[in-house]
Amino acid sequence: MQVFAASTLKWSSGTNWRDIVVEEHDITALETPDFEVPDHVLALHLEQPSSVDLQIDGRHHSEVHAPGHLTLFPAGVSRRVTTLERHSVLLIALSQKLVVQAGLEMREAPALQLAEQFCFTDPQCEHIACALKAEAESNYPTGALYGETLALGLAARLRRGYATANDSPHVYKGGMAPQVLRRVLDFIHDNLGEELRMESLATVAGLSHYRFAHNFKLAEGVAPHQYVIHVRMERGKQMLRETEKSIAEIALAVGCQSSSHFTRLFRRATGVTPTDYRAAFR
Repeated sequence: MQVFAASTLKWSSGTNWRDIVVEEHDITALETPDFEVPDHVLALHLEQPSSVDLQIDGRHHSEVHAPGHLTLFPAGVSRRVTTLERHSVLLIALSQKLVVQAGLEMREAPALQLAEQFCFTDPQCEHIACALKAEAESNYPTGALYGETLALGLAARLRRGYATANDSPHVYKGGMAPQVLRRVLDFIHDNLGEELRMESLATVAGLSHYRFAHNFKLAEGVAPHQYVIHVRMERGKQMLRETEKSIAEIALAVGCQSSSHFTRLFRRATGVTPTDYRAAFR
């Protein structure tokens, strides 16, 4: 789990969090060969103004960093980095899987391409990056869930602010007209505590069972039952954070047959039990 050159590494989060690696590097002078990282990488400049020369897919770019400046490298982009000045940088590598998941959380089309950004400022990204840094430097006192929640928030911010036009939340890759899809999603959210059947969802959409299942997956990127489970777990998270209801009450409220069924699905989705998730917010 390495984002950048080991010779400059101060610390790395390694495998403490899923789908994200955070590293701090102290750089004095550096000239790398061409290299690629399979993840999206956000760089936050921490200390000392410095000049950096970049070769991005064969294109030359020079920038002068000040503390708080950010650079975004999309996944798989070939780059070369040259600098002769001392500075400190925080590197955050976000897996493509995580960025797609952020789109599902926001009910956006899952396909996307982040656009490279040079020497920009974004208070929200900087705040999340600094929170991840503080958590790692404190030896992860709140457990994996906190860092992974921050990571999802950062991925969502990058999608909203720096995705190319073909990732518009209003553009769907075929399947259903936006107003029909909206009607189906609203029905799911409004009837989450009930037994949701393919027949009722297809009726809301005005489609046959097969056509509904096919078109829904084209529009949302997941099958209808996967989307329903996802929404149930998100509603469960909210109730665990914001109410004192028992696990059994929450299970029934989100449409699960029993507390054991809810716990099994919740743990599969989050990696922790509902009880442990609630405890993290107390």
